[in-house]
Amino acid sequence: TELEGAKQAGEINGSVDTPQSSDEFGPPSAAVLVEAVRDFLHTDVMPGTSGRLQFQSRVAANVLSIVLRQLQSQPLNSSPDSSLDSGVKLSTDEAANVAQMAAAVVARLRVANPKYLASG
Repeated sequence: TELEGAKQAGEINGSVDTPQSSDEFGPPSAAVLVEAVRDFLHTDVMPGTSGRLQFQSRVAANVLSIVLRQLQSQPLNSSPDSSLDSGVKLSTDEAANVAQMAAAVVARLRVANPKYLASG
């Protein structure tokens, strides 16, 4: 496809670890499209702008990075509406509850801002 050709030609940077065959809409996958727009903002828009437009482009690129991480972390055949909260089953064992809640927080940080995991 055109997008794959652009990636091979080096016009689009980075790579996505999302299985292509699982996308019900066919190639290019949503992750590849999101990555392409994010990279366009980083390589073409941000260097050619300044001030408020550059800041807004940076914010948009960061939002697309979050969306990309969500797409990459979402298990196959799971609903995007399924919340991490639904995986936490409280029990009478306080230590198990803390461990489950900590795992849920780590999973959210992995998507929202992985830098927080590295700083602790």
